[in-house]
Amino acid sequence: MGDINKRKKLAQESYNFGISDLPDDMLEHIVSFLSLNEAVRTCVLSKNWSYIWKFVPTLRISDIVDKCNSLIDNFLRGRGNTAIIVCDIELNNLEKVEMHDTIDTWIFHIVNLCHVQELRVISCIEDDFLQFRYQALISKHLKRLELDKVRLQASTVDFSSCHALEEIDLMFCWIEANYIISKSLKRLIAVQCEFDSVGARTHISVPSLIFLKLIDIWHYTPLFEDMPSLEVGYVSLGEDCLDYCNNNKSWGCDNVDCGFGCTDGYKYDSILLEGLSNASYLELLSEPRMFIFDRDLRRCPTFQNLRTLILNEWFLVANLHGLACVLHNSPFLEELNLLLLKEPKEVVEYNRDHYQVEHPLLMENLKEVKVNCERQYMWVQEIINILITFGISPEKIIVKESQMHPDVI
Repeated sequence: MGDINKRKKLAQESYNFGISDLPDDMLEHIVSFLSLNEAVRTCVLSKNWSYIWKFVPTLRISDIVDKCNSLIDNFLRGRGNTAIIVCDIELNNLEKVEMHDTIDTWIFHIVNLCHVQELRVISCIEDDFLQFRYQALISKHLKRLELDKVRLQASTVDFSSCHALEEIDLMFCWIEANYIISKSLKRLIAVQCEFDSVGARTHISVPSLIFLKLIDIWHYTPLFEDMPSLEVGYVSLGEDCLDYCNNNKSWGCDNVDCGFGCTDGYKYDSILLEGLSNASYLELLSEPRMFIFDRDLRRCPTFQNLRTLILNEWFLVANLHGLACVLHNSPFLEELNLLLLKEPKEVVEYNRDHYQVEHPLLMENLKEVKVNCERQYMWVQEIINILITFGISPEKIIVKESQMHPDVI
């Protein structure tokens, strides 16, 4: 009988237990998944909830700016200096110019007073960019920064004071800067961003970088300075890049009136490849008409650490001797992956005698060459024959028929 009463008492206590009876740290974790509007509204649930929103480790703003202006001001005043680990800001309806200054102030206070470690800012302005001063992002606590459709305008974007900053993700951003500097950055991703430096290429100095992904940039390719710690480099130059020559299939036409960047390239020893030369994994993809890789191969660096190299059809237009140059300067290369899925409009004439080399490549560490193609067309087979002419054993060449570029990174 006693056991039955005990079980009834435990069942009754369990029935009366509600979410408000959870420990404060667990309640703060639950509220951290809510937007700012929703988090503040929880204060009406009970006395236990009246202060929870002030101590949640996240701040999520997703609304029309006019509606959340006063709310954010009250939120910041209510929290004081309580730290925020993650801050997500997704903003709509930024028609008023003064709203940009308001957001600039928000970000400055959130980053500097609340010691944000991860900041994500997404702008949903139609046909425009969110503008704020990059100085608002300067903080010794900030570790990760993600910007989407944001305009950074400054002669130099210097994150040297952000000693903890290790990751930057840029999506559809407009970068108006001559220099971007970060001594601590380890991971940089820029997707469909416009690097619009006045009178010169944007110079990027990130000596501690380990991972780089540069995809479909607009305007001109930025120049990367030495990256001795780089391990992985992924570069894909699409149709929106202006680094192509209008008068020649390759770099450069020597025509000062060309206006498509090929004469601009003479200013620099290297734009990309020298900075990428310490990587162990490189994926270099480009539209065939782009000349950046071909240009840099004129002074081909040594890829002392390179183990995996992935190229697409651009090297057919540039010069197959460029491929031989890369292979010759990659003494420890283990895997070469060639993506030959579409025949370029202009292809070099394949004459084996033309590609004979005085000293065949000594690819002692090369384990395999993967050729990804739609079919083994004649022009693909000729590429394979030239690789054999370079001294690569036919047994190491593996041909795989595919309908699209494989996702290799």
